Amino acid sequence: MKKFDKIIGTALCGFSMLALCTPASALTNYKTKDWKTTMPKSECVTTDSGCTGYAAGTAKAVGDTNETEIAGNKYQGNKETSANKWVAMNVGPYVEGGTDTAATGIHEELQIELDKEKILHQQFFEISFSLKDNTGKYVNEINVITENVNNEFLIGIQGVDISGGNWNNNPLAKISAEGVYTYSWTIEDGNVTFTVKTADGKTVGSRTLDIDSTFKGPEVQEISKVGADKVSVRWIWFCNVQTKEAVSVFSKPEVVAKPEVSGNAVAADEATSDVLADTLKNTEDKELQELLANHDATVALEAKEVAATDKEKKEFTDALPNATISKYLDINVVVKAGTKTLNLHELTDEITLTVKVPENLPEVKKGYTRVYYILREHNGEVEVLDTLLSDDGKELSFATDKFSTYALAYEDQANAGNEPENPNTGDKIVSYVIAAGISGVALAGIALFSAKKKQD
Repeated sequence: MKKFDKIIGTALCGFSMLALCTPASALTNYKTKDWKTTMPKSECVTTDSGCTGYAAGTAKAVGDTNETEIAGNKYQGNKETSANKWVAMNVGPYVEGGTDTAATGIHEELQIELDKEKILHQQFFEISFSLKDNTGKYVNEINVITENVNNEFLIGIQGVDISGGNWNNNPLAKISAEGVYTYSWTIEDGNVTFTVKTADGKTVGSRTLDIDSTFKGPEVQEISKVGADKVSVRWIWFCNVQTKEAVSVFSKPEVVAKPEVSGNAVAADEATSDVLADTLKNTEDKELQELLANHDATVALEAKEVAATDKEKKEFTDALPNATISKYLDINVVVKAGTKTLNLHELTDEITLTVKVPENLPEVKKGYTRVYYILREHNGEVEVLDTLLSDDGKELSFATDKFSTYALAYEDQANAGNEPENPNTGDKIVSYVIAAGISGVALAGIALFSAKKKQD
């Protein structure tokens, strides 16, 4: 399998979730699950009661990557009629279109691998970019053909670059190098632009046509007559797959960043999403780079309260000898891609986390103030982090960019300038007075005894 440049898209979609938030109606990233392998019965072109419509080939995921293999099947409709001339067509899977209209602009794209061992000399596949009106009725389509001719892939638009199976002198694109290429369709201002680009974004062929004047036929409607605001994508489908092996279609890898932490112990601020995504985008970890290039990935914070080891307890206690540890937390940034899970131990920037103060702590004695701490152990070093206590005293916030074991601790400190109240203080003063009185009497007795002795 050949690789293409990784694409990591992130945008804030709310406090709890970050995803590749392209407009909901724009379908520019087709996943394996999107490809449908049986055309709906409504697509049957005959009126026979037993018509089954198209059997739309097969689509399957390759391992746990973003690669889908698409193969064609013979058309499975009933007898050929004047309206049904494609009995021998090797139709392939399709994906349903979105709701963007020609008036607002439509953009669709696929990433397709051109492999000379899968697509032999004079073998080809076709992709139909089909349009519909607001009732679902067929309007028009742009059909793109890719054929291997003497170990060179010729790509063009049916009726423009190729007619009756014969290529014109200048196909839209001629490609000799194997690899993954992006096929894109754009409809804007009454024109359709089809473009082929390399994995790194270099354009190898592009053509812009007036869709109304270029594509005509008994079934074709003109967008201008239907109304641009009523025309949207019907589907993209592989309408003829005549290749030795299935054609590989790729999805752009997506990164979904979840700033919320599992459980109630810790919460993250909104900026966490951007930091998590930026860390993945700029990672130098080779294994992680490999995963992100070929898989969708989810990056999330995970936190849970844990029991510390004796070694950890000593390390945290040594860092703050006078504090009491309330609880230990294991906080991690976890990346899941395919079947693999990796932990990120450091981020490109700090994020702000908030931990709830336990409700079952002892009451603070009068004359004392409770001070809270967050301690972090990372690579064998324990640090005391700066914290901010909420006005109601129920939450403690701190900034961090490293992840492993944390501890929440507290210390009750005497207020400056105030004598702390102690129920034993009065008793001690009485004891001191009595002791002083006894000492005075003893000293007086000794003095009298000495004077009397001198007189004798």
